Amino acid sequence: MGNHQRTGEQMQPRPYQQTAVDSIKLNQVNLCVLPMRAGKSYLIKLIIDKYQFKKVLIVVGYRKIVQQLASYFPSHTHILSGLPFDHTKQVHLASFQTIANRDINLSEYDLIVQDEYHSRTSTAASNIVFQPNCTVILLTGTPLQNNNKLLTKGIDNFIQPITIKEMIENNWLTPTRFMSNSTILGDHASELSTNKQDFDESIVRQIIQKEHLLNNIVKLIDDNNLATQHKTIVYVNYIATADELFELLNDRPNVFVVHSKLTQSQQDSAIAAYQSANSGVLINVRALSLGFDSPTTDTIIYALFTKIHSLCLQILWRASTVDPANPNKVATVYDMTGQLAYVNPFTDFKSYSSKLSCKDQCIKQYPNDPLAQYFCMEACKSNPILVPCRGQLPISLAEHPFISNYQIHSGKPCNESRPMWEYEYKQTNPSTGILTKWTKCKCGCVTSYDVRTLAEPSAMIQVYSDVKPVNTVTVLLSVEHHKALALFDDLSSKSYLIGMYDSSDAIYEAATQYFQSKPFQIMSNVQLKLPNVQVNPNLDQVMPLIDWFSDNQGFIKKLIKAKLTSMVSDFAMKPGYTWYVLNAVNESNQKSVLQFLKSDPDRSKFIKYFKKLQGA
Repeated sequence: MGNHQRTGEQMQPRPYQQTAVDSIKLNQVNLCVLPMRAGKSYLIKLIIDKYQFKKVLIVVGYRKIVQQLASYFPSHTHILSGLPFDHTKQVHLASFQTIANRDINLSEYDLIVQDEYHSRTSTAASNIVFQPNCTVILLTGTPLQNNNKLLTKGIDNFIQPITIKEMIENNWLTPTRFMSNSTILGDHASELSTNKQDFDESIVRQIIQKEHLLNNIVKLIDDNNLATQHKTIVYVNYIATADELFELLNDRPNVFVVHSKLTQSQQDSAIAAYQSANSGVLINVRALSLGFDSPTTDTIIYALFTKIHSLCLQILWRASTVDPANPNKVATVYDMTGQLAYVNPFTDFKSYSSKLSCKDQCIKQYPNDPLAQYFCMEACKSNPILVPCRGQLPISLAEHPFISNYQIHSGKPCNESRPMWEYEYKQTNPSTGILTKWTKCKCGCVTSYDVRTLAEPSAMIQVYSDVKPVNTVTVLLSVEHHKALALFDDLSSKSYLIGMYDSSDAIYEAATQYFQSKPFQIMSNVQLKLPNVQVNPNLDQVMPLIDWFSDNQGFIKKLIKAKLTSMVSDFAMKPGYTWYVLNAVNESNQKSVLQFLKSDPDRSKFIKYFKKLQGA
């Protein structure tokens, strides 16, 4: 359910929960996408309270959740399982099985809520969706069908008030590292190719044996002390695989296994023993992908082969529940299958949320702000993209100065232009500014290339030299940050002010305040809805620069370095002198150094200034 701020006994909704409540459209089918631990139970209560529904049906899949929901409506809840209707109660709770097996008149409800909608595909689920004169809310963290296409049939309103990434940034989920050196899925792509809903069991078993997967898991556990110093859950495909792995690990302390051939009592006992232990390993067969919560678990070993991305995504975040007793917890996922080359754990479903074109979506969302529209459209267009699967980059990318290191990791290029999806599989390296982008074609070919996001700051200075001598706001739109960097250049004081902004109005307000009554112009790489704007396409040359910098101090430091390097060259000094003058610059004096450099000193003043600075 998630933790929430309380005032006395009164819970206070988180901002995204209130957004979700306010986004509900009555008498329509609402698909609400919420990550794990986002507080779905409390959200349902908020919705019922706000809209005052008279008769509510909530369909869930797990006993624990049924009991949890019942606690929110203690005097108004009736659980349908095996019992006749109690029409005096406002809220009826039922498992999906109960709804499927009982003759229930859905038309008597004015609100129907269905949890984990992605896993319910039967006729009974469809009957719920298509209820006339009824508000339907479908809840899921992964709105994907088994064919990995977005759930759209019958959906009137798509709601995603928060993403996984935003949950982590707000400390509502634990930061998670994803580790993968495996290429198994790619190496065996031709064998696994099938028209079936999921991979063929016999082929997967052969691959597990051929790749010595279980021995590799044991080695991983032992090498990283995952049984003795961590709480680890292992996900595998089959009961026999789970039992074999359990035998291999049985001499380690606190190793448990759960699967459907064990009695419910045996499964509950194993889970309870694992939960109460300080460390250990819990092996399971897909059993702990939904409705399972273990705050003390900090490690996932993903050894499950599946084409169903929703299942994969549910598992990848099982260790990300916040542990109140360990505020510094960082979860780790070890991918033993190569699945992470095909599934992005940080998938944001917002870009899939409308049948409108990217342009129409963004204009509708930001009707009065071209800056926000621009960022919106760039994000929207990024998925999917069209890239030729020909064993080489398109000419437009191959000639790009910041792109290199094209590689084929698995599969064979099909020599066709097909829709491919692309995502930031590896994080940008802060020291080099290198971002690795991965693509996968429908034929199974997986490739990658590196993007150098750090441009030389001298490029920016060169752009500035083209600007007229007037107070200037230089605005660069950063797709990477979905923000704009604005550099305010006040000629009279010979100083800079640098800030990041997410709207045109915010930039103009900051400029007006900074320059007060003094006139100024705005230089931008795209047209903005602001007065006195000049579009300078040369600014696109330095776009990668702002995508790399994350703080103002670092930005100023790079500007100083570029300017110093240029001046040492102009004054015909030895290159080694650059190191000498840079050594004199530190955080306490860098702003005054920048002001001095803007005064265009001659060679003599330049040398004298830095001698004095070194002496100080």
